[in-house]
Amino acid sequence: MTETISRSAVVVYSSPSVADTQIVTSMLVAEGIHATATEVNEPFAGLPIATSEVIVWREDEDRARALIEKSAKRHRQHA
Repeated sequence: MTETISRSAVVVYSSPSVADTQIVTSMLVAEGIHATATEVNEPFAGLPIATSEVIVWREDEDRARALIEKSAKRHRQHA
């Protein structure tokens, strides 16, 4: 018997900047979290009407959010 595991994805970051979501996605992937950015090929990408989001599996949500917050704090300290 094969057991099917149902996974759900959650948004952990959103921005009108595709570049920002790509940076966050790359950071999470480098930390071993399966992450993907949405709207990167959207014709209106980069405009406030087309927000790009970073999505991870629910089981990685807490870790992803912690990494994003840590990175944001580090960025604010150096700004």
